[in-house]
Amino acid sequence: MIIKTHFSIITMIDKLVKELLAKISEEIKKPENVDTIKNDILDPMAKHMIEQIYPYLIISVIVFILIIMIAFITMYFLLTKVAKVKLN
Repeated sequence: MIIKTHFSIITMIDKLVKELLAKISEEIKKPENVDTIKNDILDPMAKHMIEQIYPYLIISVIVFILIIMIAFITMYFLLTKVAKVKLN
């Protein structure tokens, strides 16, 4: 008897949770709610994350440019050295 009651309660809770999630999903999909979510939640979060990442992005770009410059300078010196060796 206790097992049936326990199972019945779990089934009712499961059904209630599914209905609640369906209602929440319907409300979120309404255009006015989508706009509110975008403007009041997502946009500020994205702006904050970009502000936090921006310095690291700048440093990464600078390091990348320096690595490319060093690679080209190294290739230039290697090619001029090889050309001098072949001429001698």
